[in-house]
Amino acid sequence: MIEDKEMFVQLTKEEAIKCYLNNEVIIFTDEGEKEVFIESLESKQPKSNKKMKRMLGLLPFLEDEQLSLLVDEIIKGDETIEKDLMSVVPFLNQTDCDRLFDKIVIEHNTSINPISIAPFVSEEALSHLVDKFIEGRLKEELMDDIYPFLSSKDINRLFAYLINK
Repeated sequence: MIEDKEMFVQLTKEEAIKCYLNNEVIIFTDEGEKEVFIESLESKQPKSNKKMKRMLGLLPFLEDEQLSLLVDEIIKGDETIEKDLMSVVPFLNQTDCDRLFDKIVIEHNTSINPISIAPFVSEEALSHLVDKFIEGRLKEELMDDIYPFLSSKDINRLFAYLINK
């Protein structure tokens, strides 16, 4: 938004695909354009992506153990599941969310935005993130986006650190 006005920009197909895969909102100028875009994506999907789409329907019915196995696959680097991460996260318990968050932050995984998982992460995991930042192991840009999810105690720790820096 600029001066309380919503602005729209034209995206290249590559940018639109990236936004679509990150579950970001894309506004099309007409329905036909949207249908063609989605059909082009579906026709290019590898078999593994189609399998994952079918698995997504099972998520509400899976036990914690099965969901933990899914998290293990993501942590091992399964890019197929990684692309649908935001569909998976709401069904995970907090321990598995913390494990994923830690992997994303520690490995500086650029394909997954840590902010997208932050609402599901425990206060302890966020506090560990602050510890890592204070130790100099994280970029300042990441912390700027995480502030809304931090406890007041962690905000105060960050403030004290930055004041004394």
